Amino acid sequence: MVGIEDFSRVVQTIYAAAVEPNDWAIAMEEIKSAVGSRLSAIVTTGRDLNEITVRSAGDLTGIDAYNDHYGRLDPIIWVLERMPAGAVLAQQQIVDRDVWERGEFCNDWARPNEYGDGVFSVLTRGGGSTSWLVAAATPSGGPFGTPERVALLQALVPHLQQAMKTQERLVDLDRRYGDLVSALDVLPDGIAILGRGGRVIHLNPAAEAVVASGDGLCVESGHLTAVVARTDKVLGRVVQQVNGDESTVATGGCVAVSRPSGRRPYVVRVIPLSSGDSFGLVSPTALVVIVDPEHEPRPDLEVLSGLYGLTKAEAEVALRVLDGTGVGPIADGLFLSLSTVRTHLQHVFHKTNTHRQAELVRLLLGGLAATRRPGMPTGRHPGS
Repeated sequence: MVGIEDFSRVVQTIYAAAVEPNDWAIAMEEIKSAVGSRLSAIVTTGRDLNEITVRSAGDLTGIDAYNDHYGRLDPIIWVLERMPAGAVLAQQQIVDRDVWERGEFCNDWARPNEYGDGVFSVLTRGGGSTSWLVAAATPSGGPFGTPERVALLQALVPHLQQAMKTQERLVDLDRRYGDLVSALDVLPDGIAILGRGGRVIHLNPAAEAVVASGDGLCVESGHLTAVVARTDKVLGRVVQQVNGDESTVATGGCVAVSRPSGRRPYVVRVIPLSSGDSFGLVSPTALVVIVDPEHEPRPDLEVLSGLYGLTKAEAEVALRVLDGTGVGPIADGLFLSLSTVRTHLQHVFHKTNTHRQAELVRLLLGGLAATRRPGMPTGRHPGS
């Protein structure tokens, strides 16, 4: 019925649909043409037949009526629900012809919508849904499930199953990629994900701001580069260390990236990613963390109070100490007396188990990650 060339074309369109879901109509049209059917479709039914989605060649008429009422009367679907996945059966193997022709489903739904004899196969089952393939003739077409058609569909079913699994995997990877990007996007430090050859796959907003400022780092021809030539050579070597051949151990490294503005250099750390770290990304090889020393982080007042049991006034004093402010300027800035500020500071020392301002600063900076609120600014914007 179908030659090798035609069969190969059908299989090709099936796998193309796995990558581009909008191409399922093309794949179904190819199957329809190959088996000579009036209809070719992949139908997915939800639990208790309460929902139905269709990938078909042309319009599948009567879906609303099927979903509302006739699906529960369909003698074929109930058999398919018990069939093993991968089996291909002609309609006459599923339901007796006389029973079919006398039934309400046949007379009130199938015939009015011009669905006749067919061939069916369960493709996938799980997660509360079942997907099955149907190829059907017109009511006047006579028996449709010939051995040739059944054999052809039996040869196509494994490809359909694999394509659907591939599409499910791609959807899952897209979701995981979206979750990863969402997590990276709330980080205050710049994050870049690099692929093979050092090409940039993703920049979070903080990294985009660094690049947009043009003060030290930029993206050229899809690659993260340093503005200063000698620094770019060093950065390039570090990135290359995570993009070597399979015989090379990926090491990564840390680079101080000079800034033409004269501000303190960015601290750029390149971290190798193994294949198991992909999170759905396309061939990622490195995670680049960009820390801006000019972007001074500042703990959140409420979180700081909660961590150490500080009052609001005590937390305010602690934050002023972190800014490098002495007792006198703190008193002036908060409109407090020197004795009140000293009292607050002693309470802070006691509650944080520190004894000097230097110890307090180290403690607050060390616990900074815990006091950041995701998605909220923590200081001056990169490049400001």
